[in-house]
Amino acid sequence: MNLRDQTIRGGLWSLLTKPLLQAVSYAVSVAVARLLSPAEFGLVGMATVFTGFAAVFMDFGIGAAIIQHPDLTDEQLDAAFRATVMMGAALSLLAALAAPAVAMFYHREQLVSLTRVSGLGFLAGSIGVVPRAILQRRMEIKKLVLLDVGPNVGSGVLSVVLALNGAGVWALVLPSLALVSSMSLLPLASCGWRPSWRAPLRELRPLLRMSMHLLGFNVINYWARNVDNLLLGRVSGERELGIYARAYSLMLLPISQIGGIFSGITPALARMQDDKERAKRTFLRAESLIATVAFPTMMGLAATAGPFVEAVYGAKWVPMIPILQVLAIVGAIQSVVSPTGWIYMSQGRTDIMSRWGLFACIVTIAVLAGGAMFGSAHAMAVAYLIVNVVMFLPGLLIAGRVIGIGMRDVFAAFYKPALCSTAMAAVVVLVKMKLAGHLPPWSTLCVLVATGAASYLLLAAVFKLPALKEIALIRGAKL
Repeated sequence: MNLRDQTIRGGLWSLLTKPLLQAVSYAVSVAVARLLSPAEFGLVGMATVFTGFAAVFMDFGIGAAIIQHPDLTDEQLDAAFRATVMMGAALSLLAALAAPAVAMFYHREQLVSLTRVSGLGFLAGSIGVVPRAILQRRMEIKKLVLLDVGPNVGSGVLSVVLALNGAGVWALVLPSLALVSSMSLLPLASCGWRPSWRAPLRELRPLLRMSMHLLGFNVINYWARNVDNLLLGRVSGERELGIYARAYSLMLLPISQIGGIFSGITPALARMQDDKERAKRTFLRAESLIATVAFPTMMGLAATAGPFVEAVYGAKWVPMIPILQVLAIVGAIQSVVSPTGWIYMSQGRTDIMSRWGLFACIVTIAVLAGGAMFGSAHAMAVAYLIVNVVMFLPGLLIAGRVIGIGMRDVFAAFYKPALCSTAMAAVVVLVKMKLAGHLPPWSTLCVLVATGAASYLLLAAVFKLPALKEIALIRGAKL
């Protein structure tokens, strides 16, 4: 099977299963949000700021290096497994020791136990770093996707059961730990490779040349993405953070599912390191596809945020509406900027990614610190939108330059999906204004979703979006 067929086949399997996982994730998030309070979500969010930072160090970029490196030996894989598991164990111990300091920072004693239990995920997750990278390197996307279905469904069921039985914040923490564990052990059992502890760690040197730059970028990028949670939790408390974090998660959920469909792009691009023009065409096609799906999804979410929150989450989450409207626009921007990491990693230019990340992080922290001064989740969301708008084009063009992408290429890939999505959102808003006060939230939401879907499909057909041909190609591929 050639590279093109492997990429399309992997994309097809992702396309078939990701909607299922997305539906499960949405259903679980809604059920648990109705059972728990915003403050309980915020409490977990406080702990996650610090445990999430430690997780950046768990594989120190080794997974991506395994996918990208042209020639791997068994000794290198064994050394990588040994190093990541040792790092995972060290981070779990560090989380246990640092838990009192985390609780002191937020003045919340409950965070001691939450941080310690969450920290066990480092050891569990480290076991799966190398096996998952091996499957991605082989482009066995079908196997990876199928292995992820059971753990995601199982953790979702566990979360709802715990919430129904009054577990409170543990309904969020324990299922997450179970999910990480199962998503590590299943790939290890099924990848056909068994680790050894005999290989010396010096075998890692060829991989570390790339992974250290990637680690530097991930550290910088983490705080660029999470300083808002840190500042909001410290300044405004768990309730305000809980509302903001739930809106942010809603924004990320469809983006992560859409991006997951293209998980085979990085190894595919890595095989094109000597053919920049081919890499450029492949990346731009993927970006156009993402924009065709993500732009209407996020603009539609912004236009329907009011009836959506009222119907799905209930009255206690109504303060989330204006925040979600702003963050949905952020999501549209991030959906096409985040994939630039594929270019850096596949072309071995994580050094450029690290330098750009440092600059972007400084700008982001400065703007978000200004938003935190207003002490509200909505002000933080507006600040986050401002920084994303400012960094949008530079982020795309600096990465694109590695494979010869210029301003004209960016415009050609995005302008039609952007215009169609904006027009669709305008139609939805007009219909919502006409329906105001005449229908209950559920009925209003159904009408708006149907209106948005119909208007976008009509506009896509009229403007002949190029990505429609790619979607037709994927639909025609054989499993």
